Amino acid sequence: GPPLAQVKLEILREFRRIFIDENTYEMEPSAMLPYEVLKNSGHIDKFCDVILTDGSVIVRADHYIEDAIGDTFLLPTNLGTSYAAVVEKVLAIKKEIIIEKNARLLRLKNAEAASRTAARVPVSADHSTGTLTREEVGRILAHFECETKHLADLSKDEIDFVVILYNLHSPEQRPFNPSRDFNLIFKLNDRQFLRPEIAQSQFTNFRKVLELNNEKLPFSTLAIGRSYRNEISARGGMLRTKEFEQAETEYFSEGGRREGFVAVRESRVRVLPR
Repeated sequence: GPPLAQVKLEILREFRRIFIDENTYEMEPSAMLPYEVLKNSGHIDKFCDVILTDGSVIVRADHYIEDAIGDTFLLPTNLGTSYAAVVEKVLAIKKEIIIEKNARLLRLKNAEAASRTAARVPVSADHSTGTLTREEVGRILAHFECETKHLADLSKDEIDFVVILYNLHSPEQRPFNPSRDFNLIFKLNDRQFLRPEIAQSQFTNFRKVLELNNEKLPFSTLAIGRSYRNEISARGGMLRTKEFEQAETEYFSEGGRREGFVAVRESRVRVLPR
């Protein structure tokens, strides 16, 4: 609304004050980029989030796993070299745990105090689709030499292993297919895309700006505008949205000279008062 629109204008005004000097060229590039630009920048192949799907429901893997069980895990150290063997052993141990849980539930239901216990601690009649507890996972991992890994550092194989290890299922309680990459670029057609960030056009226009600057370095370019990302689970606030404003400047120099960067590297912009 109007209040935040005014805040944005103030931020951009301060951004220009800090970064624009006599060697800065501001541009307004197109929001559309051709395939070749994004292919060469690596966005076509690597600008991805990892997703999980049961064939119907699609979720972003890191968000779903973090919400379900956290962001730090113990994983077998030989997972990368013996993935199939490790998974086979985990599935066998997990099956035993699930059988034990269901047998324990059956005994509770047959006991006279089962109704009172169930009222205090609700349990499922079938644990085959229930997430394993940390204690149960610990019983499985006790059979392996393990190392600690953060969710952000997991490969797709390791994400699949976490799903198997913790017995994670989709929100519809269906098993997940193997994880896969999902490209975040909005595709208009086979050759054109909405820009995922605003930097590319500053590089593709380098030759034109160099000519404007009499074929001399250093100089900088600045661009402000909307960028677009096909977020799987777009979240509120300033980050991870499908459409957002970006302001970016690029410095071009030769011989490793960084005077322009040194002049602004300590700059801070106060967005809101304390």
